[in-house]
Amino acid sequence: MRVMIREAKKEDLKKIYELDFDFLNYEAKIDSSLKRVNKEIRKYEIEFINKKFKSRDAKIFIASLDSKLIGYCYGFIRKLDPNHKISPEGYLCNCFVSEKYRNKRVGKKLVEALIAWLKKKGAKRISLDITEKNKNGIRFWKKLGFKPHPWKRMCLEI
Repeated sequence: MRVMIREAKKEDLKKIYELDFDFLNYEAKIDSSLKRVNKEIRKYEIEFINKKFKSRDAKIFIASLDSKLIGYCYGFIRKLDPNHKISPEGYLCNCFVSEKYRNKRVGKKLVEALIAWLKKKGAKRISLDITEKNKNGIRFWKKLGFKPHPWKRMCLEI
């Protein structure tokens, strides 16, 4: 299997949206606090991805096999508040590989491409958010060297 990893082009965006919707539905399936993709979410995600695609401080990478898009990964560089010791930081928004192509190192290659780009942009660390219910995702990130951060998000429903 010869997978190509490259920066996304404008003509890739429609397929990236579809993979993104698959990713969001996958997360909604394992975490009941998340919604399945609907019209409102589609609109928001398309606008968000388009904005990141156009930004000099963000990059989207895609994985293709025989010209078929099978995965994507994107993130951006961000400057943190001055009270943080480590800045700037890379933020990994999403990484998703179609189910048929998982466990074939495609995700790892996508993340490595994004990490290399973030390093060039000056990132000292990369963070991401993941639902604790995504056990497969957590295992994947740990294999790549990611560790839980001491900060936890806390919520109060009112």
